[in-house]
Amino acid sequence: MDSTAHRPNCTYCVGLAALNRRFQRMSSGADQWIARPVSGLFVSVEGQVRRFALAAFSNADLSDLPNPLVYALPLTIHRNHPEAEPELLVCFAPESVVPLAKGLYLEEGELMYDSLEDWHRFWSPIEKCVFSREAPDHPACQNTGNNYRIEQHRQTLEGVPYEDSLRAYVSWWGQSKESIQDAIQW
Repeated sequence: MDSTAHRPNCTYCVGLAALNRRFQRMSSGADQWIARPVSGLFVSVEGQVRRFALAAFSNADLSDLPNPLVYALPLTIHRNHPEAEPELLVCFAPESVVPLAKGLYLEEGELMYDSLEDWHRFWSPIEKCVFSREAPDHPACQNTGNNYRIEQHRQTLEGVPYEDSLRAYVSWWGQSKESIQDAIQW
């Protein structure tokens, strides 16, 4: 059973395990996706204690620039009934998402930060491949075919595969609890 079928009162909640399966299907070549829980508790501006997961996208459209996007997303533990195994749910509700790493974009020859472009590049594929009804069958959501084989060895300027680079970046953020707390408080 797909975890999106029993999410509690949230249009944009998905099970972490299901999200990672979808992210695996979405990842191809330089376009890599990953989600990982962060250990520890964080305090929101309102004083609420929360857990978070990190969701990241390599955002590699600019071939000369490492440009990953990382967001902290509320993470909750949910059970359908008392005897059920607990499930970790990630919430993508826009008002609860905390941007951590900002992308840079070339605009008229200058590198600029654009929070709306970040959100569009991050959210649009997730909305299409995780939350839409045709998500499992949508061609843009699957990393199979010749295109994947051609691009699977694409690397960053440092010669590191994009998948390894993104994993290292998310690992660094996962250990930077103070930076995450600062971003949540901002």
